[in-house]
Parts: sequence; C-alpha cells; structure tokens
Amino acid sequence: MDLTTYLRSPSWDTYPVWAPWVESPGLTPLVAVQIGLDAQEDGHRFTVHSRASDGPEILSSVVADAGSLGFSVGAGMEFWVTRDADGASSLAGGGAWVADPSQTTTGSDQIAVFYGSANGVFPDPPERGYALEPQTFRVHWQRAAHAFTVWMSDGYRTAVAAESVSWQQLATSADGGALWNPLDVFTFTVPTDPTRAWWLRDDTTGEVFPSGQTDVLDGWKPLTAEPEWALPTITLRLPGWRSGDFRLRQGAWPAEASGEGSTGSM
Repeated sequence: MDLTTYLRSPSWDTYPVWAPWVESPGLTPLVAVQIGLDAQEDGHRFTVHSRASDGPEILSSVVADAGSLGFSVGAGMEFWVTRDADGASSLAGGGAWVADPSQTTTGSDQIAVFYGSANGVFPDPPERGYALEPQTFRVHWQRAAHAFTVWMSDGYRTAVAAESVSWQQLATSADGGALWNPLDVFTFTVPTDPTRAWWLRDDTTGEVFPSGQTDVLDGWKPLTAEPEWALPTITLRLPGWRSGDFRLRQGAWPAEASGEGSTGSM
C-alpha cells in the first residue's frame, strides 16, 4: 500500500514494478467529516456517497443531529450527501467535497475533522415530486391528554397539534347496527409519504405502534349485543343445624339458593 497515493499493488505480487497499481477504498485511511446543515434537518436521514476517482460508488446512511452530519470517508475520496426524503443533493451547493487530510482541523479532543457546509442547500419542505397521502388516526379517549407524533422512515415527523384533533363516537357496526359498547375516540389526520414506511408514536408513554396502524383502541372490541356473562358456582359448607332454605346476596342482585343437610350450593 502506497500511503502517499493510496494505491495498492496487485495481490500476491512480490515484485510490483510492472503491474498496474489500483485504488483501494476499503484500505484507505479514514477521515472524520462534519457537514453543517440547517437546524430543521435534525432527525432526517441522509445517504453519503463516496468514491475514489473512477472507482465504485460507496453508500452509507447517516441521520442529521445537532445541525450537522457526522461520518467518515476514505482519505482522498470525493463525497457528497443526498437527503432520503426527496433525493436532493449537496452537489447543488457547489460540487463534491474531497476528504483531504491536509484540510482537516484538530479540535480539543485531538481528532482531525474535515468540515464542510450544506446550509441552505436542501429545500424546506422537501420537494418530493408527488402528493402526500392523508392518514386518519383514531385513538381511545383515555389518551386524550397524551402527545403524539407521526414518523416516516426518512426521518421526517409531524407532531399532532391540539387544534387538529376532533371527536367522534364509534357507535355502529360495519353493517350499520347499533353497538352495545360504543366508544369515544379522538381523531386527527396527518399527511404521509406513500413511498415510505410510517408509524404513530405516543410521546407521553414512549409507545411506538406498528407501521401502518391507524387505530389505537387499547383492546376495545365492538359488540352488537350484551355478552353472556358466565356466573360462577359457589359451594358453601354449613353445619347440619342450619339445614333448610337460605339466601345469598351479591351486590344489588340477590342470588337464591336452598340446601338440605350440611351443604348447600347455588
């Protein structure tokens, strides 16, 4: 490996004089990179594209945090980033960067970092090129005081505003009949990207619901008729001198029972 040019000799060649040397991105020393972004990009997912000259393109995924992207690329490689939401590229801001170790800055942590800027490059909101699809969510009334966010797999998220919530009652079955156990729910509608996975998060409890789930009814099941309650059988053992008729009461409902001898049951 030539650490000046970052070229390597052919494998198993002990006399690499005449054979051509080639670039080897996988063995190239890495350079730490920080690319500045606008603050609203935090949490959004980006793809890093890097390559040696005339070499294959290498892709890696990174999430923006604290107004920047942090990653590493091979020394001497050119690189750029694209935003997953719409494919917008940092190339629009002036071309690819080159990870030149001589252009790094060493901080107090003694780590040399290459700094670049993509501030103002990515449009806000993303230019997705197609219409977002509205998704309506229905949530059990017991969660009315909770905060919710709808997330998409490209890192974009929408917090549910209190003024966007409306109320309704689930009171009829699929065939239009009345329900025995109607449920009050609150609803809200959020636009989502049809090409991305999306999911709902209860920010109050930290629960993340399965991708594509729009109803959070906490176990509620619609019933068109009162269920048949299974009543327990209670066996009482009594002294023989108490034989005869007796009555048991459970709450406000009397339960009649009779017994003879030393036992009685209901």
